[in-house]
Amino acid sequence: MRLRALAPALLLPFLAMPALAHPPEKKMSADAQLAQLDFLAGTWRNDWFEATYTTPAGGMVLSVNKEFRDGKVSFFEIERFDVRDGKVTMQPFLNGKQAPVAFPLHALAGKRAHFRNAAHDFPQDLVYERVADDRLLIELTGVEGGQARQLRFDLRRAID
Repeated sequence: MRLRALAPALLLPFLAMPALAHPPEKKMSADAQLAQLDFLAGTWRNDWFEATYTTPAGGMVLSVNKEFRDGKVSFFEIERFDVRDGKVTMQPFLNGKQAPVAFPLHALAGKRAHFRNAAHDFPQDLVYERVADDRLLIELTGVEGGQARQLRFDLRRAID
């Protein structure tokens, strides 16, 4: 009976060592993270926006997108996702011109990639999430002029 009373005290040192119970996860390499962006591949659109993403083959994902107003293209952007300085980075080219900032990958989980550049005016955060086989959400969030701002692109896979 006395041994049973001591059991919790004997187990306490082992319970306090989570590294033994759950070995630390290996950090995914930047190249492996880039490869995981294959969920973006394809053409996605809604009534006012269209985006096409390549696969990560060759170590780069390229995207071209355009926004429509009154049936005409009002804005276009090219995006380059690649590994720079050991990190996956998204570099935008607004209306074909390289933007002065890039967005390093902040978090990646399954089919959700979060890029962040806290020093940028707007957006500071870009999240790409494949929420279904035929649906991609893109959210741009941040602060502009002291006000919180969000742009949301709810896109469906294009079938031509």
